[in-house]
Amino acid sequence: MIESPPTESASEPQLKIELAQVCVVEGIWQDEPDHLAAFDETRLGASGNAQTAARGRGSLYLLLDVSGDVEGRGEVERELIEIIRREYAARRGSVTFGLSEAVRAANAHLFEINVSAAREARRMAGVSAVVLRGPDLYIAQAGPSVVYVEAGGKLLRYPAESDWFTEDQPLISPQGNASPPLGVRREFTCDLAHTSVNAGDAFVLATRSLTQLSNTDELAHAFADRGAEDIATFLEEVASGADLSALIAELIDPADLHPASADDEELPAVPIDGDEADETEAELHPVFAAQATTPFANGAAEEAETPGENFARRREERRQPRAAQPAGITRVAGGIGSGVGALIAAIAGVFSGALN
Repeated sequence: MIESPPTESASEPQLKIELAQVCVVEGIWQDEPDHLAAFDETRLGASGNAQTAARGRGSLYLLLDVSGDVEGRGEVERELIEIIRREYAARRGSVTFGLSEAVRAANAHLFEINVSAAREARRMAGVSAVVLRGPDLYIAQAGPSVVYVEAGGKLLRYPAESDWFTEDQPLISPQGNASPPLGVRREFTCDLAHTSVNAGDAFVLATRSLTQLSNTDELAHAFADRGAEDIATFLEEVASGADLSALIAELIDPADLHPASADDEELPAVPIDGDEADETEAELHPVFAAQATTPFANGAAEEAETPGENFARRREERRQPRAAQPAGITRVAGGIGSGVGALIAAIAGVFSGALN
């Protein structure tokens, strides 16, 4: 459902994006996960004509939640992300149409893999695909996935309700309030939404486990007036060892950034702030691993900082690599489990009917 008409304006605000991530899969921290990706406009197209076609398409953010064995999962995730990137970059016309067709192509690819695979080897996937173009945020979703948008002091959840968010009722049926995951049905449509954002806002792509770890009111309080790194720290604390993946994007007014320096060039590039594009291939840039080094208790000291000093301090903290797996991060048996992997039994009948 499209909530509001998109703003097609030539004078779009040039927002900067600060990215952070939280990713625990099968009880293990993932610093460079295959199922999270961020592409700025210059890196959507591979080269030549593809780069030209991708101009004006905005920046693309992706989160996948692929079920099944760990072995081979990364390859499937990379393939699906590449298909969505390539198909969206090549599409003409509206962003909404391009996103829906890109997700449809990913579904077709995973469905064909499942057709030729043994039943026990079949996979399904939840997906959130988000495009930021100027002040417009476009969202395409399928299966178990969630996007939170903190805009204008209000937190919105997409979708607002879904059977995927109910731990004991993750069923898919024509009467159910749940969109189908990738890879289960040949005929496929995804859920679509649109909203507007501005500097100071943030959005979070997450696996369904976040809806069970914390309710929307708690998240609204935690996200308010906090940056990407602080939100990531909060999510790490909420997860407390449970499997959770989240890609956090903070929208920043360029006036709040500290002046460029030589040190900045040594940092991993975030493909949102106009870095020079690689003309030979599109690069998938893993987002920064979230650091749990900025406790919220530092509020008084942080208030004394200028916006530029605060931003510079948080970037420096992010540069410090995670020294070791945090204590208490072990594989979680039962409960929420690892994303959609715990739901395979619930949809076995759907696979059987659709693929056989």
